[in-house]
Amino acid sequence: MVNARDCARLLLETLPIVRRGVREAMRLQKVPVHEPLTMDQVRLLKILRHESHSLGELATRHGVTASTMSRSVDILVRRGWVSRTSDPADRRQVILQLTDGGRGAHAEMDQHAEEAITLLIEELDDLEREKLFSGLEVLHALLERKQAEDAGLALAGGGS
Repeated sequence: MVNARDCARLLLETLPIVRRGVREAMRLQKVPVHEPLTMDQVRLLKILRHESHSLGELATRHGVTASTMSRSVDILVRRGWVSRTSDPADRRQVILQLTDGGRGAHAEMDQHAEEAITLLIEELDDLEREKLFSGLEVLHALLERKQAEDAGLALAGGGS
């Protein structure tokens, strides 16, 4: 019987391999003239896809200084994928937003990564694919449940 620690170890061993595979798929994406993106920059596009954030918020979220975050964002701004504007309420704050071009680029990257992973998973037989899918469904449900619980605790704690 497999215990929780064995599952945790396998997951922690697997995630970096998956990240490297996705990163390699992104690297192989033919984007002439552009310098390659880091996985952090790809994550920034994903975060900004949902809502605008200040440079400071993103720096805090990633555990880096504002100047380090600014350098990461510079490439995205030069490509026209992210816009910087001053916060009207506090001109010292820089607000970052995904542009239409950034939305399109992010969608294309997601599609490219999905295609690369699909090709890999197609190497599995039907039974292996079913097992993988079932396991991922269980993990996804667990993480969503935990996220909902954490959000509930944050709301309960915030009202005190």
